[in-house]
Amino acid sequence: MNLYHMISFGHHDRFASLYFLCYALIESLLEVVVLCFIGNVIKTYLSKALYFAFLSMTFLFFMIHYVDFILIRYMDMSVYGGLKWVFSESVENFIEILHLTGIGIGTWIFLLSFALFLIPLIAMILYFLTSKVSPKLKVSQKEVFKVMCCLPIGLIALDLTFSPLLSQEDYQEYEKVLPWKTTLLTGNKTLLHLKSPMRGLRPEKEELKMVHKAALHVEKKPNIYLFVMESLRDDFITPQTAPYMAAFSKENIRFGKSFSGANATHKSWYSIFHSKHSLYWKEAMKKRKAGSLPLQILKKMGYQIHVCSAAQLRYYQLSKLIFGKNHYLADSYHVFPHYFPQEAWESDQLAMNELHKKIGTKSGRTGNVFLIFIESTHFNYSWPAEYPLYFSPICEEKTHLRVS
Repeated sequence: MNLYHMISFGHHDRFASLYFLCYALIESLLEVVVLCFIGNVIKTYLSKALYFAFLSMTFLFFMIHYVDFILIRYMDMSVYGGLKWVFSESVENFIEILHLTGIGIGTWIFLLSFALFLIPLIAMILYFLTSKVSPKLKVSQKEVFKVMCCLPIGLIALDLTFSPLLSQEDYQEYEKVLPWKTTLLTGNKTLLHLKSPMRGLRPEKEELKMVHKAALHVEKKPNIYLFVMESLRDDFITPQTAPYMAAFSKENIRFGKSFSGANATHKSWYSIFHSKHSLYWKEAMKKRKAGSLPLQILKKMGYQIHVCSAAQLRYYQLSKLIFGKNHYLADSYHVFPHYFPQEAWESDQLAMNELHKKIGTKSGRTGNVFLIFIESTHFNYSWPAEYPLYFSPICEEKTHLRVS
């Protein structure tokens, strides 16, 4: 797998390919030697049950390498990167990510239970089969230990000798295909050097104090509608593919050019509602509790805020980040998450029905901010079965398992 990675990446620098290939092979060999050493210790001094448990863990460890190979080839993302992304937030957020796959939680529990049963079983079968057909070479623990000590020295020697000849771009290109995703001494190079550190966010209390001190008064308060539609391309808003939206855009102000604040939902929404660069998202997550400052200003002007969402706003704590703790900025708050088997287009309908109710009331005619979050345009793209299709053929896959 390491060899295939290096020869198929299409990089022009053959020296870099050879360097990282050697590094990957030594890291892989060191993994095997360390596992053999630990396995022999457990087999010699501890119980058979622990030894078989270790074999199961080893089999799982090697399976992860195969999964990692597939993810890198098809999604340019390693298992480590995926796990880091998934578990970077709370358990609640992890559950929301599982819902977003389009697979029911019950199915996930079944798959996990099945894997916990199947992995040890396969590991034991492979162990007994290979122990019968493979030649039994007698290798002492002392020899294994010597090899285990020499291999890291080889990695360090590679680092010190050849790393000065490699560019930062080489590391970006190849580090993700290494078994450990980094080299021992020279990994994680700084990608951007700043003359001075980035300015942090202004203290939230200071910003709120400025808003509440300001004399904000408007004579007229026309309704404000903000439709947040995931992944919707501007060139698809045409009379043929989206007739109602195309008509709506002609009747109202439409900007001819727009710029995304980020390439991920939670970061781009932060950029929209806080009018800040998405680089500050993580800091805001930790320090902000009062929600969006622009929404605070609208509240100060006398607007009421109404939320109708097909998206689950617990995802990355978006509700707290936009509307404050317990969404206190929202005068009405309606969320219709599309948990399996409900589809996104059904949640969109519920959100739009709620919007129609609000608009139809006397208080809904003026002085309102309507925030509508639409999900069906995002993967796993969904629409009613009877809805006419303008493009064919289309992919039948409905989950993230084959997104590539």
